[in-house]
Amino acid sequence: MTLRPPRRPPNSQATQQVETPPCILCGKTSLVQVPLAGYQLWQQGAFIQTALPELTAAERELLKTGIHDECFNKITLPED
Repeated sequence: MTLRPPRRPPNSQATQQVETPPCILCGKTSLVQVPLAGYQLWQQGAFIQTALPELTAAERELLKTGIHDECFNKITLPED
């Protein structure tokens, strides 16, 4: 038996603004505009990259963890 993620309804154009968790580095939250159908799939257990492929990796990370791309770069990029 192969499990497949739920499929989105065709032509699903509705979006939703979602507040992220607070960033563990700066403490700020963000708002991300996401396709409603994909967000619902993610909330139902689909992998975020499957449910929301139109978001960048940085946007998906922000949505999941609250870590901003700039904050992430501060902890992963070497200082000059």
